Order: sequence, then C-alpha cells, then structure tokens
Amino acid sequence: MIPDSKIFYDNIQSKVAEELEQVLNTILNRNEQAIKGLEAIQEASEWYRNARKDPIHEPPKIFKKMVDECITTLLQEVSPVLSNHIKIKAVENSIEIKFSLKPFIEYIKKVNRSEQMKAKIAFNLEISGNINGIRYHSDRGRRQIVIDSLNCTVVLSIIKAEVSLMHVGGSLLVEPIVLCSAQPFKVENLLFSSP
Repeated sequence: MIPDSKIFYDNIQSKVAEELEQVLNTILNRNEQAIKGLEAIQEASEWYRNARKDPIHEPPKIFKKMVDECITTLLQEVSPVLSNHIKIKAVENSIEIKFSLKPFIEYIKKVNRSEQMKAKIAFNLEISGNINGIRYHSDRGRRQIVIDSLNCTVVLSIIKAEVSLMHVGGSLLVEPIVLCSAQPFKVENLLFSSP
C-alpha cells in the first residue's frame, strides 16, 4: 500500500533537512572565527551575556546557541524549497537542480519590552546538483517516484551583517564572507507519489 503524497513529501523534506543540517553545522563551525569577528555577532552575543548572568550563557555556549539559531533559520528557508525542487524535477524527469536563496536571521535587543537595537545577518545560499536513479511505479492509479540519490553542492556566504538602532541605519558588512565555496552533500533513497 502506498502512503499519501504528504507522507512521501515529508519523507523527502525530513531526509533533506537532516543531511543539510549536518552540512550547515560543519560549515558554520569551521568558520567560527570569521563569524565571531562580525560586529553583529559580537553585539548580539553581548546582549545574550547581559540578559542572563548564569553559566549557561558563557561565550562558547552563546556562540553555539547563535549557530544553532542560524541553522534552524536556514533550514526553515531552504529545506522546503529544496524538497519541492526535488519533487518537481523528478515529476518533470529533469536531472539538474540549481537555485539560490538569501535567508537572514535577526537578533533584537529589547529594553522594557521595547525594541532598541537589531543585529541582522543575511546569507546567500546556492545549491546545485543532480538527481540520480529516478524510477516510476504505478499502484492503484497513483504514480510512485523513487529517487536513488540527490547529490548537491552548497555555496554559503554572509552577504550582510549590520547592527542598527531601531529605525536608524547602522554599521554594515562591505565585503561578503565566503563560508564555503563547494560543500558536497548527498541524500539517498527518496520516495514520494505524484498525482
């Protein structure tokens, strides 16, 4: 029995998100010093440190929390788009995938529940690759698509990092920081049904 297409789509999105999370974690942790050097990260770290004076908010733990927030934000933006690309390309019997997104994360400093300052980091994320081993099956009038593997390369840069007072411009990153120019990732055994 073939599950409904939502289950298959969730299967694709879950597998893609799981692999992409590992890749993003590797990229961001490998570039820890460059990221920590950004004024936006330094400011937001200071806000965390000042907001809570307990041991959980020591500088290394703050950076880890900020990296985790970046990964979560990137996954929320990228995973559904990539999963949808896979589904569309497989239905079209196309092999190549290529797209780019510009997700961002914001840290906001509040004083007495009023927003005072904002640190914003914007990324450029490019994903390109191909689908291997597309097979089609039919069961009870529904088309099932099996994909042996998705092989992609990730390019990730920080294109904007700024700190600003609310409603007033602030300092801005002038040169993009390339965090990764070609990080491979692979997802195997994807399965979904198409209408």
